[in-house]
Amino acid sequence: MQNIQKEQWSELLDRFHEDESLRARIDGGETPEVLREFGISIPEGMEARVVEDTDDVTHVIFPSDPNQLLSDENLTAVVGGETVSSAACAGTVGSFPSCVGSLGCAGSVGTASA
Repeated sequence: MQNIQKEQWSELLDRFHEDESLRARIDGGETPEVLREFGISIPEGMEARVVEDTDDVTHVIFPSDPNQLLSDENLTAVVGGETVSSAACAGTVGSFPSCVGSLGCAGSVGTASA
């Protein structure tokens, strides 16, 4: 599943830098819809944000508190081998293994695989 996610994130990253209409949709608040179109799921009730580093601004991403308890829904996702996260996109790749390129993930980042 992670390889599929990597391919999807890679395709989105490529298109983000090439397709002005896609960028406009993301900037216009259509991030969840765009992610779904690329086959990237965001758990219900979580918000996805996209931010882009510039020459003058870099984003520093901190994962959520590792001592925070998971909800029953997130625990079910963990048992099922799904990725559990709230992902706003920016920062560095190492934050989230299914992100590629300069696209990383922020928010409550966690990966759980069976």
